[in-house]
Amino acid sequence: MAIEPFLPFWSKVYRIAAANSAVLFVLSLLLATVFGMIVYRIILVTVLTASDHPIWKPYAKITTSITASLVNLVVIVIMDKVYRELTAKLTNLEQPRTQREYEDSFTFKMFLFEFINMYSSLIYIAFFKGRFFGHPGDTFTLFGFRQDQCELGGCLFEVCVQLAIIMVGKQILNNISELSWA
Repeated sequence: MAIEPFLPFWSKVYRIAAANSAVLFVLSLLLATVFGMIVYRIILVTVLTASDHPIWKPYAKITTSITASLVNLVVIVIMDKVYRELTAKLTNLEQPRTQREYEDSFTFKMFLFEFINMYSSLIYIAFFKGRFFGHPGDTFTLFGFRQDQCELGGCLFEVCVQLAIIMVGKQILNNISELSWA
């Protein structure tokens, strides 16, 4: 007969509260990176449209969209590895009683991190970009720059570019890493 380890109630409460606080902190950092990408988009499109270069000025929006997507891909790949390690440590901190509780806790945390990491920029572009602009003629600025807005036809092109770069880029990087292990 194996002895089942016992963890006092308040110790378990403190461990779960600490782990959940860390999860909320990391999620807020994720949202801060999305805000950083928004600021990057605003500044880059402003700089490129203000330039006198014949190549950059007409293609400012597409250049901004592609470079922001590539930067976002790099952040996603790097943070994916960080989240996997962090999730394992936070789940071990909780000291779940059974293997099933461990797997449930690990899976829930990984789902939160992966979902927000992968799809927050897409959700921003699809649902929030340009919605807070106001009426024509209003000049709402963020840190002295005009707010990020969609083209006249909408944001579907930017969503497609973002989705294609993230999904295809992640697949290419996964294939390269798989081939390097072989």
